[in-house]
Amino acid sequence: MDIGNNLKVDPIIELNQEAMKRQALGEKVVNGTIGMMHLDDGSLPIPSSIRDAFRHHTEDNDFEYSSVAGVPLYRRLLLKWFFKDALDEAIDSHKMETVATPGGTGALTLSFKDFSRNEKPLVLLPKLGWPNYPNEVSSFIHAIDFYNNYNEEGTLDIEDIKEKIDSALSNGYENILLLLNDPCENPTGYSLSSSEREALLSLVNSYPGNVHVLLDIAYIDYSDEKTKESLVRFLLRLKTLTYICMSFSKTFSFYGLRVGALSLYSPNDREVEFHFESSLHAARGLWSTINHQAMNVIVDLLSDEDHLRDLHQEVDNNRSIIEKRASLFLEEAKNCNLEVYPYKFGFYISIPCKDAFATCNKLKEKGIFLSPVTTKVLRAAICCIPTPDIPGLAKAIKEAQ
Repeated sequence: MDIGNNLKVDPIIELNQEAMKRQALGEKVVNGTIGMMHLDDGSLPIPSSIRDAFRHHTEDNDFEYSSVAGVPLYRRLLLKWFFKDALDEAIDSHKMETVATPGGTGALTLSFKDFSRNEKPLVLLPKLGWPNYPNEVSSFIHAIDFYNNYNEEGTLDIEDIKEKIDSALSNGYENILLLLNDPCENPTGYSLSSSEREALLSLVNSYPGNVHVLLDIAYIDYSDEKTKESLVRFLLRLKTLTYICMSFSKTFSFYGLRVGALSLYSPNDREVEFHFESSLHAARGLWSTINHQAMNVIVDLLSDEDHLRDLHQEVDNNRSIIEKRASLFLEEAKNCNLEVYPYKFGFYISIPCKDAFATCNKLKEKGIFLSPVTTKVLRAAICCIPTPDIPGLAKAIKEAQ
């Protein structure tokens, strides 16, 4: 399956703005461009408990600068949200330090900035990935290569990853950063199976000191518990430095507040300490500190049992809505013979196209806005398309190809 060339300019934001302008003029528009969860009435799924929490955080402490690393309890509770009952085991088996960041994008930026301090670095990205990855990497590291997402069986192409690593090492690169967007990969919704993670674990651990991992888990809360547990087991057995990029944008619809974190995770204490200090220095230069009020609100939400229960229920409800939309789309795609990339969970479904831009333009004529992520792949952000607008979407894409 030909994925096509990566885009030089990410068109997603521009397409979303165009769709919103047409909506404002009273046109009927299906906007499946942007990675923001919307309910069927078009609103963000922000429960009253979150809005109330913000109303109560208007003291001086909410508006003062935080430390560069961020509020300590915020960082601890964020890890607890991700690792859950495995947090104590994770801390016992590995050294971990965390820096608050402006969203998941900030965590990625900080990772690439820190990794650029290594001797002869190279970043290995998925060929079919978030279009902004190459843009972020190239600000700090010029050596980039791409691995195949899938082999002929439609699973992670471990052999190609190995070939790309071996090629980089033979060409003089000494430090390779392997980026994994898992689970709920953007733009396909693919999630690795336990057996794929086992194979990946064996591969990465066979290159001690040379291969490091960046794990982008921005969409983790839209996967299931089995997948989360498998991912934690994978992390606990990695023998290399791992950059874990976390975000509250997708989980709690905190898109514009820009709150996330980078966790540095390794069995080597000194390695983590070095990269933590490096990351603090880099964060100070890149953005100084992040949103103090938002961190304080999250501390309140995650440390109160009633709020925590409500948040888990809200996340479960949002996941159910996405699952229903995906099921409707995939069933129709099957019926009309529309080919899609392997999907498991999450915000997006991607469709191979002969010309993604031509297909995009034909769909716009019908008031349907979807985003090319390469020249041959179109992404449907089902997260923001109301459920009643899903029927007919796959057929429209098929006709526009």
